[in-house]
Amino acid sequence: KRRLKDEVTQQLLSQALYRSQNIRGYIDRRRQLLVVATASATQADQFIELLTATLGQLPVKCLAGENVPYTLATWLKTNQYPSDWEILDRCILVTAPGDHPSIIKSQGHDVMSEPIQSILNQGAQVEELAFNWQDSLEFILTQDLVIKSLKYTQYKKVKQDQEDMTPEEAMVADFILSSQAISELVESIMALFSASPGKTQSEQDGANSDIQAIAEQNNRVIS
Repeated sequence: KRRLKDEVTQQLLSQALYRSQNIRGYIDRRRQLLVVATASATQADQFIELLTATLGQLPVKCLAGENVPYTLATWLKTNQYPSDWEILDRCILVTAPGDHPSIIKSQGHDVMSEPIQSILNQGAQVEELAFNWQDSLEFILTQDLVIKSLKYTQYKKVKQDQEDMTPEEAMVADFILSSQAISELVESIMALFSASPGKTQSEQDGANSDIQAIAEQNNRVIS
């Protein structure tokens, strides 16, 4: 029976339709960061598993911050936040956190408006908030320090500068510029939210883990 099952499985696999998917990432050795271009935790895990299988041992940790929802809510309430950060017109608030939360989404409206302030004053938490960072990156930051919907705002200017480049040269230029900005953004996030890598399973078992992973694009920060 087992042999018959294996034969049927192999036959069906040969007839199955395959779907390939590219997930990009890079390692910033100076900052000890692994950046993976996906908002999906599952895809980030798959990327890391494949990279670990290819390179050997590669312990990583998810980035964890302190009081992120409180800090984001304070920025909204006081309209005071770091000068190189700009709050944009998109947020998600959660009231009555727990088993039955109410979710309030605002997009295209002033997030400093009185209705938003009223909801915050009733104890709502900030689940997501959109930012512009140093006029170079636009993104949404979640309370779990996931970076979503990342946009490189200098992209048009970069494309104009790349008109005389080959496709390969343009790809390298894109990577250098965007990766530098992303790594600097992650440094800023870690400093502002006292963020540090959380525990890994290997660390719980007594192993050392010293490489942080950051996921981006719909953009997710692991670390």
